[in-house]
Amino acid sequence: MKTKSFLVRVGLALLLAVLLGVGGGLLARNNANAADNTYKILAWNDLGMHCYNRDFADLAVLPPYNTLWVQVVKAGDPPELVTTGITVEYFYADNTYSVGKTNFWSYSQDLFGVTLAPNVGLKGKGLSGTMDFSGDHYVAEGIPVTEFSDSAPTTSQPYQLATVVVKDSTTGAELTRTQVVTPVSSEMRCDKCHGDTGEAKPNHPTGKVETNILQLHDEEEGTSLMTSRPVLCASCHASNALGATGNPNLPNLSKAMHSKHQGESPDTQDGCYNCHPGPQTKCLRDTMSTKGMTCISCHGGMSTVKNNPNPWLNEPRCDTCHNSGQYNQNHALYRFSTEHGGLYCEACHDSTHAVAPSREANDAIKFIGLQGKNGPIDQCRVCHTTTPTSGGPHGMTAPVSIFADVPSGYWARAAIESLYNSGISSGCSTNPLNFCPENSVSRSQMAVFLVRGMHGAAFIPPAATGIFSDVLIGSPTASFIEQLYADGITSGCGGGKFCPNQTVSRAQMAIFLVRARHGSAFVPPAATGIFSDVPVGSFGANFIEQLAADGITNGCGGGKFCPNAIVTRAQMAVFLVKTFNLP
Repeated sequence: MKTKSFLVRVGLALLLAVLLGVGGGLLARNNANAADNTYKILAWNDLGMHCYNRDFADLAVLPPYNTLWVQVVKAGDPPELVTTGITVEYFYADNTYSVGKTNFWSYSQDLFGVTLAPNVGLKGKGLSGTMDFSGDHYVAEGIPVTEFSDSAPTTSQPYQLATVVVKDSTTGAELTRTQVVTPVSSEMRCDKCHGDTGEAKPNHPTGKVETNILQLHDEEEGTSLMTSRPVLCASCHASNALGATGNPNLPNLSKAMHSKHQGESPDTQDGCYNCHPGPQTKCLRDTMSTKGMTCISCHGGMSTVKNNPNPWLNEPRCDTCHNSGQYNQNHALYRFSTEHGGLYCEACHDSTHAVAPSREANDAIKFIGLQGKNGPIDQCRVCHTTTPTSGGPHGMTAPVSIFADVPSGYWARAAIESLYNSGISSGCSTNPLNFCPENSVSRSQMAVFLVRGMHGAAFIPPAATGIFSDVLIGSPTASFIEQLYADGITSGCGGGKFCPNQTVSRAQMAIFLVRARHGSAFVPPAATGIFSDVPVGSFGANFIEQLAADGITNGCGGGKFCPNAIVTRAQMAVFLVKTFNLP
């Protein structure tokens, strides 16, 4: 298989700083550490959110149009960016059709001058197919996906999951696969102002939001849009998003919209969500937004946006703030910029408005699958088979390990250090600072982990009162054990005891984690037998399958779960990071 050299000598480090993961054991090791000649998919959507009209009978701002990008890396020393010898396919397991979820295909000829086959988008792509090669990446442009899954066709789910599969183009053998979010929403809340009783209703309300907008435009601008339906806004007002030149004597669509609504919608996040998706969608979900930044922090207010000379092609740059020199973009747009070994910034940090770690669990799936934790990719051995020492992305070098017994290449290092940084665990010794990753987890240790995960690292449980006969009041873990009891997560091991020194099996761990994640009253669905060594009706079967459904584990390999295997501290770290979505 021919490949283009992937010029890399150190791991991928973060620039901006859950749930396909793996449970402990061999499978987790394989995902966290690259092995020679294995393939890694770096997949992303080109934008943090694509929006579209759901109803095209009268008015169209944007069609259903989503775009996936993929780069494939062949692991090794050095890794290689694969550009030949493979095919890259995509599909939506629970979103196989769009006709009926939107009426776009009934009006595509009137709006865009093209008659499309059902469920095929403007660029010829459907809801499954083969991606096109484009120089240094694979792309599927214009996928006409909606936010409505087949299983719930009337319930909006903006963070739809596509499955990407890489195959050997000669043999057809599958090399690897992943899941990636294709964000999409029709939540443009024009109804808030343009409904029949809204403050921006026309003089002659029509009974429908879309026609109210056209009627108001006719009344104020002297146009005749009501008799020209369906109307594509970009046919008059130029839109770089659609590549539409519009009428050169009229302002472009961004300028027209932001000028018209300046003063009507406030320069706040909620103000942006009056038009952009939206109070339910909350399309801005990236790491900066979780730290308090808003749309205005980067884009400015309405007056700034309306005066953008070339909207869509001229947008805020990361290196305006990240301006030390090591984060300089090599393209005007973040989404087209590349850095380490020719990888796109979005390949490691994810899309604009969804820069990892995102608020949304679906965004984390691909990162957890690659490195055992939520993004961005900062583990050298996602792609390298040994940890390099110099020449990393943005001039960085391989980070120093926190624990003396958890080396830089250790399979669960990221999760272990996440546990430490989150205050869930301080290790097993202080001089030197060790974590004892291969030691088994006792029930008393697990109580501390779970209580801190549920209540926060700063939480101090009430003093123990002696609920369990074998847990001494005043012992270091007694108050945590009794808090776990108060939370309804455990009732002990029987006979009024807790058995604090007993080890935890994977089946027992599944019960604890599911209850901690969903609440003590949660009753998981009946097991169906997804693991060959977990018979329906066996101890913990329902909880084990729920843990898999939550994306916390794929088992221990070979279609098994290994329910009786004892959980190590390293494995527990991975489970906890994914269960509580720790950074």
